[in-house]
Amino acid sequence: MIVTRQVTKTFLNGKEPFHALHQLNIEIKKGEFVAIMGPSGAGKSTLLQLIGGLDLPTEGEVLIDDIAMHQLSEKERTLFRRRNVGFVFQDYQLISTLTVEENVALPLEADNVSRLEIKTRVLKLLTLMGLENKAQELPNVLSGGQQQRVAIARALAANPRFLLADEPTGNLDRKRGTEILQLLTKLHKEERHTIIMVTHDILAAGYADRIIMIKDGTVQSDTTREEGDTDAVLASFMAEYKR
Repeated sequence: MIVTRQVTKTFLNGKEPFHALHQLNIEIKKGEFVAIMGPSGAGKSTLLQLIGGLDLPTEGEVLIDDIAMHQLSEKERTLFRRRNVGFVFQDYQLISTLTVEENVALPLEADNVSRLEIKTRVLKLLTLMGLENKAQELPNVLSGGQQQRVAIARALAANPRFLLADEPTGNLDRKRGTEILQLLTKLHKEERHTIIMVTHDILAAGYADRIIMIKDGTVQSDTTREEGDTDAVLASFMAEYKR
């Protein structure tokens, strides 16, 4: 389980403090597919960075399965991220000089995994992504959608506890974006991955089972399909976004 307790993150804007997050409390259970939405500057990506251990809160605490991120050393947090968190970014962040296979294998190279196991795991992931015939290609010959699939495969290589996706369809057209969202849904439903996705896109958020709305660094609403009408939540966000 992921828990944030009274999390505040403050940055200096010149000499003035800016609270990107303010006393934020959420709980995300294993196996959930959660979309985090909100206007630009709401604190969505900041929250994702704190959950993933890339940064620490100014106040409060982030706990992953009862492990407090602020109690780990920098080295321990790096190791924790590598073994427990898969990151997917809007701009893919693939290494252009490495093949698809080599990009996916990167998280395993630092963990003393045998060459045979790396080869086996990478092939399995590329097959899951529908990219088994692209293993020896360089990223620049792939479409944007294919590059994002490679990025997702890389994020899953170390078999992380959860997947963090920051605007995963932001650089894709609607068709390619839909393919990525369908893939994430498959990973959630069939592979039981825990997925936390930041998005501005109401259509993307509609694929999630739970939608957390953030504004001015605080939770405005938190709705699941079982508890309420997520369509109404999305419509409310759209109305607010157009103001």
